[in-house]
Amino acid sequence: MERNEDKRIAPTVQKTTYAGQASMGNHQLVIITQLLQVAPNFRSIDELFFWLAQMFVQRLGIDVVQFWTSQMYRTGQVFVELRSMAQQNLLLPQYVVTNAQAAEIAEHLISQQQSIILQPVNAIFAQPQGNLLASHNLRYWSGYFMGHPTLLLPPHKEEEMGKVMTPLRLVVSVFFRQPPNQRLMPTLVHILQQAIPIAKAHGLLFQTERPLLAEAPAQKSLHSIFELIPERLQDGDTQQAHSPFRTIMTQLDAHARRLYIMVDGRKNVGEIADLIQLPTRDLSQALRNLLNQQYIQLHESNGQIIDGTRLQRLLILPD
Repeated sequence: MERNEDKRIAPTVQKTTYAGQASMGNHQLVIITQLLQVAPNFRSIDELFFWLAQMFVQRLGIDVVQFWTSQMYRTGQVFVELRSMAQQNLLLPQYVVTNAQAAEIAEHLISQQQSIILQPVNAIFAQPQGNLLASHNLRYWSGYFMGHPTLLLPPHKEEEMGKVMTPLRLVVSVFFRQPPNQRLMPTLVHILQQAIPIAKAHGLLFQTERPLLAEAPAQKSLHSIFELIPERLQDGDTQQAHSPFRTIMTQLDAHARRLYIMVDGRKNVGEIADLIQLPTRDLSQALRNLLNQQYIQLHESNGQIIDGTRLQRLLILPD
């Protein structure tokens, strides 16, 4: 990403903690209560981010809310991406708040794992971007960084573009017309901190603990399940004739989705298990689901397909 030499973020970046400040209790209670009610309906973390962004705009009176996250690729590259946004003024052109400089600031906060307290936009954004924001009556800005030991999936439509599950590194970027209530940012932070375990509980974010790998059956003729290579079967099921990847993703549970995303016909089960960090029992169940629905097949490194009988024996787990 090309960097503008007239950068203004360094002098104002601070390690900021809001936990000790009071929060707008009523708004926080209402938003979390409603989130608990609607969370079971979300199919992705992006739907939750968008819902939160809308609530921050509607209930907290923030003019623009953006959710930026890190995104890793199979190549090892990491970029910052805008995952969701909401705004009060629907006529506001998106280029005013979504542009290379906004992404660069979010990238800086993520790399430094820092937040920025409320500042005039001209103290953060280089000209003419700061002036452009002010001309649209967006005169103040703050950015909150949150890191969490969980993994998030890439956006559903981009799962086959080389993107992989990525540790959660989030920046919430907020714009205001005028300085907000001093309790607003602590409230936003408290809501985010409570939203993460809710997202995790509903399969929208995933644990990063290394799975406990089960030992293979003690038979020389059988390869360990973790040495087998899964391969997608997209032609064998008639219900996949229409947008097969999208159809599959809407039909699978969270664990099977995580596994299916990583299947590329090259990585073995053990390598995928290390990437997606599923406990052994959940991994086995996800494999069963994909195999039973004929979304994948397993083969050895020499290309030999594993038949059903051998497969059932391999998928037996210890108590």
